[in-house]
Amino acid sequence: MEKKYQVFISSTYEDLKSERDQIIKAVLEMGHIPVGMEMFSAADEDQWKLIARQIEASDYYVVIVAHRYGSETSEGISFTEKEYDFANEIGVPTLGFVIDEDADWPSSKVDKTQKKLKKLKSFKSKVQSKLVQFWSNKDELHGKASISLIKAMSINPQTGWIRADEALNSDVTNELTRLSTENSSLRQQIEKLEKQKIEAADEIRTTVNILDQNIRAYRVR
Repeated sequence: MEKKYQVFISSTYEDLKSERDQIIKAVLEMGHIPVGMEMFSAADEDQWKLIARQIEASDYYVVIVAHRYGSETSEGISFTEKEYDFANEIGVPTLGFVIDEDADWPSSKVDKTQKKLKKLKSFKSKVQSKLVQFWSNKDELHGKASISLIKAMSINPQTGWIRADEALNSDVTNELTRLSTENSSLRQQIEKLEKQKIEAADEIRTTVNILDQNIRAYRVR
């Protein structure tokens, strides 16, 4: 029975489009289901419930971190970090991919303000508190993501998805047959008890009628 896993891919948006595409490609090549947030606006907090549902439905969570912290919620936390925290909170296995500090990277894709840089450093430290992979370019990221996902799926298999027709194996069929037989037996017992109840009520009514007919009149002189 072939199982397909749903993989949620998270990152800042504009600066990591190509890198995210590489991980989506890796997931598809493995025959699994990538889920990205390209269809949502990073600044639209009304989308959070939908994003949270997608993470809940995912088997693995991948986060890519480079040199931008990203758009922030009203709480002052980036959407990427909020997604990462939520995945950890609900127990979805997380895989972190952080850019190597010595890697070549366009300055236009680097945060400039001290406030952003401080938050980014803190977020990187959080991601690196678990086992992570460091990458220097998108091709290297593709390879490392593929290997990491294969290992995670082998060592820590999750629920995953299967075709409905494949779900009905012999064990499931046997269990359904057993439950159906048990259900039929219980229905017969209920019908028997209902019949006994009706018969008992009829017997009581008959007894009462007999007693009503056995009335005697007495005169006392």
